[in-house]
Amino acid sequence: YHALEKFLTAHLSQDQLLLKMMRENLDPHGTVATLVFPELKNVHPNEVKKVAPDKRQISKGVGFALDYGGGAGTIARNLGINIKVAQGYVDKYFEGFYGLHAYDKAVVRFAKANGYVKTLGGHKRHVWDINHPDRGIASYNERVAVNVLSQGAGADCAMFAQIDIDSDPVLNAIGAYMVMNIHDEIVMMCPFEYAELCKERLVYFMEKCLEKRGINLTIP
Repeated sequence: YHALEKFLTAHLSQDQLLLKMMRENLDPHGTVATLVFPELKNVHPNEVKKVAPDKRQISKGVGFALDYGGGAGTIARNLGINIKVAQGYVDKYFEGFYGLHAYDKAVVRFAKANGYVKTLGGHKRHVWDINHPDRGIASYNERVAVNVLSQGAGADCAMFAQIDIDSDPVLNAIGAYMVMNIHDEIVMMCPFEYAELCKERLVYFMEKCLEKRGINLTIP
């Protein structure tokens, strides 16, 4: 899969900029750079790497930190910058991805009220300590709740695709079999003469695994 969790987060959050980024294949780090650096506001995201590689690298650190539940403190430590500067980056990021920010808050509210979250595939993850009086423990559980939905949906995709591949009579007939699954990758073995057919079947099942189960994504 390509940028699987980003696609799934775009679907789950319905953030307009994130949906645009995925539909138009915009450089994600370049997109963040155009948000956090005002001087890059009118630069096309895919051109940022050429005109401002240093700012794109900073934006990469900002985006990854926020994607995985970090905040201004995490960004300040990772980039070796002042906490106020880091907070400025965070504020600008969520001004641009305002739908994503609202989605994160809604996920946390649900988890606090119910003590769990559910992935696209219906798998439940409990976050028992999300209302813990220790703010550090509660904050960790909030990050888990948000991350589980994107990462769990990605795991659902890989798992469903493997089930469908394993039960495909065509793949079985040509002697194709799965060797392993590595996060968003499925590794197959088959006789050389059937390699193209194996690839076509693999792509089909990986693309259609959610749709077959009545889960229709906003973007393919």
